[in-house]
Amino acid sequence: MSTGGQVSTEGMLDNDAIAAPIGSVPYAESLPSSSTQWVDILVNEMAAASNTDDAKDRASRVLEVFERSITSCIGAEPLQSFQKAISLLTLEALFLLYILYDLHVIIVAFKQENSVCKEQFEAVIKENTILKKAVAIQHEWQKEHEERSQELQQLKQLVVHYQEQVRSLEVNNYALSMHLSQSQQRSSIPGHFNRHIF
Repeated sequence: MSTGGQVSTEGMLDNDAIAAPIGSVPYAESLPSSSTQWVDILVNEMAAASNTDDAKDRASRVLEVFERSITSCIGAEPLQSFQKAISLLTLEALFLLYILYDLHVIIVAFKQENSVCKEQFEAVIKENTILKKAVAIQHEWQKEHEERSQELQQLKQLVVHYQEQVRSLEVNNYALSMHLSQSQQRSSIPGHFNRHIF
């Protein structure tokens, strides 16, 4: 591999299958300063691995050196600040998880309440349909009642009219009866003859 200042020790960066011990740092004299150099180192180490276990060991060593280089660049005080920041982020993440759980509980309760409201709404719609039918039936009955009331009024008027006709006929009948009775009485008087007959 051709990274600047790279030192190959104990086979870590050589193409043989010998795994370097964890303590060996092949590029300790000058650590890579760019992400491209770190990628080259990682790729060369993976290419030099003879099997999966060897690849895991090599990747672990490269990552360990990378971690040490980051730690040495950061220093102790910034590292503590970084760890505090990580702790705060962890607490915030836990708090967010707690909030998400609460939201989940609220959503589940809302769905249940929504289901109950939906059932109640459907029941109200059914009752409303029944009430509409009842109102329609009541309206029909009221219409029939009004029609019958009108017919009854007409019949009452006819009865009054016929009663007046009956009274008039009774009066006429009485008058005719009186005339007939008087006529019969005159015809039964002796010596009184109807001149129209003789």
